[in-house]
Amino acid sequence: MPPFRELTAPLLRQAVDRLSDPVRIVARYHFGWCDAAGRPTEPGPGTGLHGSLVLGSAQALGAAPEDAIRSAVAVELVHHSTVLNDELMDRDHLQHGRPAAWKVFGDARAVLAGDALLTSAMSGLTHGPDACPNAAREMCRTLLALAARQDAKLAFESCPDVTVDECLAMAAGKAGSLFAGACALGGLAAGATSFQVDCLRRFGNHLGLAFQLFRYAAGGCHWATQEATRQQTKALTHLTNANPRTVDPLFCLATQIGHRPYLTSA
Repeated sequence: MPPFRELTAPLLRQAVDRLSDPVRIVARYHFGWCDAAGRPTEPGPGTGLHGSLVLGSAQALGAAPEDAIRSAVAVELVHHSTVLNDELMDRDHLQHGRPAAWKVFGDARAVLAGDALLTSAMSGLTHGPDACPNAAREMCRTLLALAARQDAKLAFESCPDVTVDECLAMAAGKAGSLFAGACALGGLAAGATSFQVDCLRRFGNHLGLAFQLFRYAAGGCHWATQEATRQQTKALTHLTNANPRTVDPLFCLATQIGHRPYLTSA
C-alpha cells in the first residue's frame, strides 16, 4: 500500500460524513464503508494512491506530510468523484466486486454524489485560515484536464480507428492529469518554487501515463508494458530535476506503480 494512507483516511471519512443524506449514503457505499441500506461494512480495498502522491511530493520538498493533508483529501475526493462519473458513463456494473453505485441508487443519485464529493474537495481547499488560492487554481486546472480527457474518451468510442499516439494521449489525460495535479498540489503545500512545482507536475503526468499503460497491459495490451516502463523513467527524471530533499516515498510509488494492488484498487 502507498505510504501516508492512514494520515488521510480519518479526514476523508469526515468529509464524506459531512454530506447530507441521501447523497452521503451513496458516497459511503461507493467508498465501501456501508451497504445499500447504510449499514457499516468493512472498508474497501482503495489504496489512497492519489493522496499519497500529494503527501509524498510535499515531503520530497521538505514539508511535513501533515502540511499537505488538506490537499491530499481534496485529491482523493476528486478521484472518487471521477470514478463515480466514469462508472455511470461507461455503464460499468461492478466496482471492486459489488454493484456500482449507479446500479444500486440510480443514475441521478450517482451524479449528485459525484457532484457533492467534488464540491467538498473545492470547499476544503478554499475555506479556513490556511486556504491556498494557488492550490484552488491548480485543482481547477486539473478538473478542466479531466473533463477534456473524458470528452476524448467519448470521441474514441465512435471512432473506428485509433492510432497508438492517440491512445497514448488519451491515456495521459485519463490518469496523468490527476496524478500531475496531485504532485503539483504537494509542491505548493511545501512552498516550492514555480519551477519545482512544474517538475512535480511533469513527474505526475508521466507517472500517471505509466500507471494507465500498466493497466492496459494487465488487460492484455502487451505492447503497453515497454512504453509504461519508459514513462516511469521519464517521471523519475523530472523528479530529480525538482531538486528534492528526499525521494524515498515518491520513488517507492513510481517503481511499484505497475504492481497488482495499485492497478486493481486505486
